[in-house]
Amino acid sequence: MQSLMFGSPYLSADNTVPGVKIPDDLMARIPSTIQSCTDFGLTFPTPVVVMLTWDEISEIAAYGGFPNRYPHWSFGMEYEELSRGYEFGKHRIFEMVINTSPLYIYCLDSNSLIDNVTVVAHAIGHGDYFHNNLFFKPTNKNAMNMMADHGTRIERYMERWGRQVVGDFINKCLSIDDLIDPAIAWKPRKHREVAIFDQRKVKHPSRLIIDSERDYMQDWVNDPSWIKEQQTNLTEQEQRSIAGVFEGKDKDIFKFVIDHAPLTLWQRDVAHMLYEESQYFFPQRMTKTCNEGHASYVDFKLMACEGLAGDEGIVDYALHKASVLGGKYSMNPYALGFKLLLHIEENWDKGRTVVSMKNVRC
Repeated sequence: MQSLMFGSPYLSADNTVPGVKIPDDLMARIPSTIQSCTDFGLTFPTPVVVMLTWDEISEIAAYGGFPNRYPHWSFGMEYEELSRGYEFGKHRIFEMVINTSPLYIYCLDSNSLIDNVTVVAHAIGHGDYFHNNLFFKPTNKNAMNMMADHGTRIERYMERWGRQVVGDFINKCLSIDDLIDPAIAWKPRKHREVAIFDQRKVKHPSRLIIDSERDYMQDWVNDPSWIKEQQTNLTEQEQRSIAGVFEGKDKDIFKFVIDHAPLTLWQRDVAHMLYEESQYFFPQRMTKTCNEGHASYVDFKLMACEGLAGDEGIVDYALHKASVLGGKYSMNPYALGFKLLLHIEENWDKGRTVVSMKNVRC
C-alpha cells in the first residue's frame, strides 16, 4: 500500500523532484484512515493518493480527472474558470477521485491535515459507491489508459487532417454526447450473420371483401386513394427494413449517428472514442446526488462519529463540513444526498421501514 502513495509526477515533477511530496503527518494518517474505511464495511480498489498544487488540481479537474486527454478548447475554458475561481476565493477544490482501478485520489497541498484526512475518507466513500453501484458495473476501470490512448489517436488525426478540421468535428460530436442510452453498456454486442439465402416478404394493402354481386361498390368501399396511400406506406417500411434504419424508436441518438451517418474512417473513429468517454461519464451524471451524499455520509461517520478527526481536529472538520454542505442559491448535491441518507438511517433506526401507500398519489 505504501508503494502506491506518491506526490504529483504529472505536471511539476522532473528527474530529481518527484512532485509535491505528501506531508509526513498526512502520510502517517493515510494507512489508519484506509483501515478505518475497511473496518466500516467499505469495499474499494487499492487507493493511490496524489498531492497536487491548486493550479495542477484545476488542470486535472478541467480534464475530468485525467492527466492526459485530447486537445480541445473546452478544457482550457474549464481550467480558466476553475483557476480564476480559486484565485478570487470563489471556490476551492478539496479533492478529486476517479472511477478506476486502482482508485486515484487527488489532494490539494494547501489543505490542512484534517481537510486531507477527510478528503481521503470522502474519496474512499466514492470508491465504495463506484465498486458497488449497478450503474458503474460495466464502466471501464482502466479509463486512465483509455483516455490517454484516445488523446494520442486524436492528436495523430489532427496532424494528418488539420487541428481546425478535427476540432470542428469534435464540437459537433460533443453537442450530442449526452444523447445516449446508458443501458446499452449492459447489452452484448451482436454481429450480423451472413445471409445464405434471399427471401422477401411482400405485403399488400388491406381491402374490404365485397361479394361478386356487388362489384359496383368496389370504388366506394375500397377507395383507390386509400389503397395508394397504404401502398406508399408499405413501400417506405420495406425500404427502411432494407436499409436497417428507422425500424423503431431509438434512444441512443449518438450511436445512431455513428452507425448511419456518412462519416469518413477517421470521423467514425473519433466519434467512437467520444462515445466511449460519454458512456464512461454518464453514470456519474445519473448518480451525482446519491454518490456525493454517500461519500459525505462516510466521512461524517468516520471523522465525527468514529472519532477519526480526534478531539483536536473536530472543530476543523466541522468547518470543513459546513463549507461543503453550505450554499443557499443553488441545489447542493452534497447536502441533498447527505440529508436523504440521514433521513433513511433515522427511519430505519426508529423502525419506520414500512411505507404506507394510502396517501401516495401516482
